[in-house]
Formats: sequence, structure tokens, C-alpha cells
Amino acid sequence: MRIIKEVDKALLVGTTEGLLSMCTEFKDAQKINFYQNIRRQNITSSLCSNDVTSIYTDSRGQTFVLTFTGGVNQIVSRNLLTNNIQFKTYTRQNGLFSDLVLSMVEDPQRNLWVISEDALSKFNAANGTFDNYDKRYLQKEVYFSEAIPVVWHGHLMLGTEGGVMEMNPALLSKSKYIPRIAFTGLKIQGVQESLDIDDLKELELQPSQRNVTFQFAALDYIDPSAIQYAYRLKGLEEQWNEVDNNRSANYINLPPGEYELQIRSTNSDGVWTDNMRTLSVVVIPTFWETYWAWALYVFLFILFTTAIVYTILYIYRLHNQINLEHQLSNIKLRFFTDISHELRTPLTLISSPVTEVLEHESLSPTARKHLTLIHKNTERMLRLVNQILDFRKIENRKMKLLLERTDVIILLERVMDNFRLIAEEKHIDFRLHSQTDNISGWIDQDKFEKVMFNLISNAFKYTPDHKSIAVWVSVKDETLVLSVKDEGIGIDLKKQQSLFQRFETLVRYNILQPSSGIGLSLVRELVELHQGSIEVNSQPDVGSEFLVTLPLSHRAYEGKENTEFIVNDSLSTEQQEAAEACPDTCTEVDDQEKELVSVLIVEDNSELRTFLYDILSETYKVIEATNGQEGLQQAVQYMPDFIISDIMMPMMDGLDMVKAIKCNRDICHIPIILLSAKSSLDDRISGLEQGIDDYVTKPFSSTYLKARIKSLLNQRKQLQELYLKQWSERKLGHSIPVVPIEPPQPEIVCFDELFMQQVMEVMEKQMDNSELTVDRFAQELAMGRTVFYQKLKAIIGLSPVDFIREMRIKRAKQLMESGEYNVSSVAYMTGFNDPKYFSKCFKKQFGMSPSEYGKERKQND
Repeated sequence: MRIIKEVDKALLVGTTEGLLSMCTEFKDAQKINFYQNIRRQNITSSLCSNDVTSIYTDSRGQTFVLTFTGGVNQIVSRNLLTNNIQFKTYTRQNGLFSDLVLSMVEDPQRNLWVISEDALSKFNAANGTFDNYDKRYLQKEVYFSEAIPVVWHGHLMLGTEGGVMEMNPALLSKSKYIPRIAFTGLKIQGVQESLDIDDLKELELQPSQRNVTFQFAALDYIDPSAIQYAYRLKGLEEQWNEVDNNRSANYINLPPGEYELQIRSTNSDGVWTDNMRTLSVVVIPTFWETYWAWALYVFLFILFTTAIVYTILYIYRLHNQINLEHQLSNIKLRFFTDISHELRTPLTLISSPVTEVLEHESLSPTARKHLTLIHKNTERMLRLVNQILDFRKIENRKMKLLLERTDVIILLERVMDNFRLIAEEKHIDFRLHSQTDNISGWIDQDKFEKVMFNLISNAFKYTPDHKSIAVWVSVKDETLVLSVKDEGIGIDLKKQQSLFQRFETLVRYNILQPSSGIGLSLVRELVELHQGSIEVNSQPDVGSEFLVTLPLSHRAYEGKENTEFIVNDSLSTEQQEAAEACPDTCTEVDDQEKELVSVLIVEDNSELRTFLYDILSETYKVIEATNGQEGLQQAVQYMPDFIISDIMMPMMDGLDMVKAIKCNRDICHIPIILLSAKSSLDDRISGLEQGIDDYVTKPFSSTYLKARIKSLLNQRKQLQELYLKQWSERKLGHSIPVVPIEPPQPEIVCFDELFMQQVMEVMEKQMDNSELTVDRFAQELAMGRTVFYQKLKAIIGLSPVDFIREMRIKRAKQLMESGEYNVSSVAYMTGFNDPKYFSKCFKKQFGMSPSEYGKERKQND
């Protein structure tokens, strides 16, 4: 607490923590309200410093709060009983000698005197100005104390460190002398000039003289160090630059123009006088800063803007043209796609009966030749339909790569076999050239066949008779390099640039060959989907060469979108079809079963429904329905042994019917095969997720359909017998022991033990699942495919494919040792679709077939 002052019934208390105020009229001391005013940052009307040294009220009723580092704070608020008293602050910036204020006093002439540590300041509160008097005016060096000053007989009595100082304020005055200002020097570009600038009225600066320093001085010799200066360059700035006793004005990079340098100063007593000195300054512009240059800039700007507008309009028109072409392309694709879907059913009605006649009827050579021609062209139409649908999948980013380990040479020979006959007819030398007999790699067989079929088909289309077509294949740095080279008509250089664009053909070049214009475009899309590239080298009338490069390593596809790796644990689809269609391996249905086994056909196309009836009615009792709703009613009413259904039907489609059947506990056990023109992997998966047993795309082989029905019925019958036998044994208290399968492995830490336990649990659950893939296995473990592969390989030394096969063969051995199951049952229980393939794997593992192993076990027992 520094000082206490009563003002307008308010008691003001100065402290080192701000200004306190309270009301002097109170009845209860315990209910006094104190108000604190402190310095608030960024609020200019608040107290300038919290350290209050004195509070003073003059004869005019003005109250001033003096602070140690905040100068003089005049109270302007009427209400002092608040935390937000308004102040008007005076500091060094306002002319005060020092912000360290000790006290204040008023002389008889009503002048306010502010006492600082070593100076006095006469304060004119009306206009807020100060006249400062330091040791030069006090005639000696003094240091004032915080003692309260008083007025005695018109003199000021001031406390100092050496005692009391008496001073007559009337004797303190300042000089009114007006010193002349003279220019003392000039620096241009940092170099002192010898030019007598004080005699100049105008200074002209060249374009290279943009950095200039003016030197000046006020001619007052009493105390030159006390003189303060201010300057400005009229035309460049309006504010005065106050530089205290610095006697130079520096300007850098002056823009061209006409200016007036103005300089003024105080006298030795610090009094500002009317002594302004001026100098005209002209900065000559460069050509690029003249009006002609600005006119050129405007012209160039208009020209540039026009070019930009033209470019934008051109890009806009080009964008619209591209969008229009894209829309036209989409319209074409949509039209072709719709037509393709409609063509699948008629193609089925052509292909399936023709296949049926060729395989089961005795025909004359001419009739067989004609039907073979029909069948061949039906297959060609199907390939064209599939190409159009493939384009649609690529457009919608739904095309997936189904990669599997494949021998490229075998696959190439299979594609080339389709062209052997036409090569003989046209006498074309058609050969495959390879540096090795087999090349193994990860590719999508279906899409690879489409690429090679299109390239070879184009080669034959544009190659005259008695010429040659060669297919070259080699491997370089885990990359497959394929070349299809012909001696055809060649392709013009301009045409090569747009050869892979959609709907581009060679017909416009008077080559009268039919073409859809999508073959090579599809080839490029499929090759790029394989992370490969395709190039063409051609010379008119010489021939063409298409060069395709594809990665063979699975590493090139890891982490890529729409990519799936296929586990080859069983035979291919073609092998399964052949095996299942073979009379030696299929169980025939006798006459008694024919009466019992019924098949429900749900198909809205009457012709296809009639065809299915014709091929199935010889073996099964056939029930027909025209849509999903009727099919559901027939299934509930007749409870058939099997259901064959289309997907796209009126009233209720096939998938909705499947959902309803699987939710009905009375008929949910019935096996279901879906027939559809939708052949994509996503469509198949969506069907399988509903619980169907198979998904057959149109057009289909009637032999395959009958073999698949028979195989699924046999599997279902064997499973029923197996469940019945196990249930009987369980009721008798005999259960089949299951020996835990644990292949030899290195020392495993606890985390790896947990991982292997999870692996074995998934393997046990998926033991009979013939569709199990590595991706599905990893998904069951909530792991990525690559991480799962590496971890399993590190722990047990086997890849996931080898591990699955190992576990299945070992489980098969256990089941064979029990003596309770035949070879076919063991094969199906361990996830093998084909007993022959199972026997082959079993013999490879144990050196004998399953039947031989079973006999040996019985003899040993």
C-alpha cells in the first residue's frame, strides 16, 4: 500500500498490485466492497502500470494516478466504484521525460509539475504537452525521492537524496532560438558524393541511383546533442520520421517520380521551431517504368488474357467433345451390353441342343460337319458377347483378376489349337517359338486367353494366304514377353496412334474385313489390368508385330485392387466336368430313384424351360414354374429333391426366392443351382452367399449340368448316410477319434502358439470346404494375405497351399485308418471334389493309393 486518497466519497488506495477503490460511506465494515483496477493487455483505457507511486488531485478537480513505469494516468471516469475505471495515459511517447514518475505538485500559477527520478516536467493538461527540465536547467545533477513535494511562498520544495531542494518555477524557461538547417552531405548507392548539396534546389537521380542518404544538421551550438530531428519525403510518405539526434535520412530503392524532402528540428532546449528545409528530388524512370512501357504492359495483358480465354474456351469445347464421345461410347456399350444379355438365352438354346445332338446322336458326316460349324460359330458369338460384357466391367471397375499358377506354354497351345484348321485352309505357316518347354507364372487364364485369341484372330484376319504367322514367347527378369508377328498388310503409322482406341477399325482403310472395333481396345485394357504393356510395330505391305509384356511373379499383384489369388487344390473346371460326366465314375440312378428324385425348374423363358425339361425328364421327375413366386409355392407344395432356377425373372427373382427357401426350415435343405446370363465373379459370389450349391452361367453344357446335378445329389446322399452312421455310433457310445494334426515345427513363442491354434481351428472348420482359398483363410484369421503367408511359412516352413493339402491328406489318412469310410467319402470329407485327384495326392504323399493303404491296414490288424 503506497498512498491513500479520498475523491468524491471514494477512497483510492495505490498499491503495487494496482489501484483499489472503496466507498467511504458504510455502516458495516464487513460489507465493504473493494474494486481493483489493474493493467489489462491491449486495452488502452486501463491503468498503464500496476505499480502506483502517487495519487494527486489538482485545483481543477482532475485526479492523476502516477505509476513507477507507466507514466501519468489521468482518471476520466466519474464512477470510481468499479473495476473498469477509464484512464487517459501520458508517457514518453507523449513528450514526458520519463515513464518512471514519483510524484506531482501544482504551483501558484496552476501549472502541474511531474517529478521523475532526475528531471522535472511541466505538464499542460489542457493540451497534453510537457516541458522537460533536466540537470542543464537545474544547474546541478540531482535525484528526487518519493517525498511529497509542497509549495512554500510560491516556491517548490522538492525532496532529493541530498535533502530538500527549493526551486522558483518562474525562473525555469526555454530558448526560442530558431536554428538554420543545412545539408552536410549526400551518399548515393552507399558512396559519399563530393557534390555541394546545400546549394542545390533540385537533385536529379538516374535510374541506377535509387539508394540515397541525405545528411543534415541544425546550426545551434549550445548543445547539439540535445537537438532532435524529423524528416519526410513528400510524395512518398505523409508521416514525419522522428529520429532524435540522428542527422541523416536514408531511402532505399526509391520509385521513379518527383518528391520534396522536408527536414525540421528543435533547438538546443528541445523546442520545435519553424525551421523546415526542403529539397526537390527527381528520380528518372527506366524505359520499363515509363508510360510507353505501361501501355505495352496493358497491350500484352489484353493479348495474354485473350489467349487465356481462347485456351479456356478451346479446352471447354474439347472437354465437351470428349464428354460427348464418352457418352456415345457408353451408349454403344450399354446397347451392346443389353443386346448381349438378351443374346445369351438364344445362344443357350442353340449351343446346348447342338451339343446334345453331337454327343448323343448318330449323324451323317455332312450333318455332323454342319452342326460342328454351327457349334463353332456359336462359341465365337459367345466370345464376342463376353468381350462386350468385359468392357462394361472394366468401365465400372468391376473386372477382377483371378490369378493362379499356370503353365503359359500349355495355355498358348490350347489357344492356338483353335486356329489350326483355318491355318491349313489358308496355307499359313502358323507356329509357336519358345526357348523352353514350360513357363510357369501367375496369370488370369481366362483374360490371357482373350488377349491371345484377339491378337491371333487379328493376325489371321489381315494376313493373306500362303504367308506366315509366328508366336514368340520368352522370359526376361520374371517378365513374360509375347510376340505375335504376321506377314499381313501392315498398319499405317497414323493409324497406329489410335489403334487401341475403342471402336477403331481398319474398315475405313478399305480393308473389307468385319470388325467390332473393340478387340484391340479390350486387349490393351486386359494387359494393363495384368500390370503389363502392349506395343505395335508395323509397316504397310510388310507385316505387323504386337509385343506384350506381363509380370510372372505374384509380387507384382500384391496389394492391388480387384485381384484374387486362386488356390489350386483340385482339378480345373474342365477336368471336373469331364470326370463328373464320365459314366465310369458317376453313380447311376435306378428306376426306383427316378420315381423318387424330383427336380423343380424355375425359368421364365418358355423355350429354355422346355429344353431343360427335355434333357432332365428322362432321369428325374420334373416340376416347372415360370417365376420366383410360383417356384417358391411349388417348392413348399412338392418339396423337390433339387431346384434349378434362373435369376432375372418377373414378380420375384431367383435370389429373392433362394432367400425365402433358405429361411423356411421345411425346405431349406433342398440343393439349388442358379442359371444366369450374369457371369461376373461378384454375381457368382452374391449367389453363393445366399446358400446355393452351384452357379452355372449361360450358355451352358447340358452334359455338365446333368453331371453336376448327379454329383451334388450323390454328395448329398453320401453325407446323409455319413451323418446317420455317425449318429448311430454316437448313440452306441462309439465316436470316431480325431487325432490332432500338428506338423513338425521349430520352437514357437507363445504368440505363435496362439496363431497356430487359430490356424488349426480354421482348418478343422473348413476341412470339407472345397472352395477354401488362401484369401478366405486369411480373412478368417483377420489377417492380410501376405502377412498370413509369411508368418505361416516362417513357423512351419510350408506355404498356405501346401499346408492345406498336407492337413487334408493327413486327415484322410486318419479316416482311412478308421476303416469306416470309402475313398469317395474320405475325399469329400477332406475337401476334394474329385476322388481321382484325391487318390493321386494321397499316393504322392504315402506312396500308395487310399484303397491300397486301407487294405494294408486291415491286413496288419
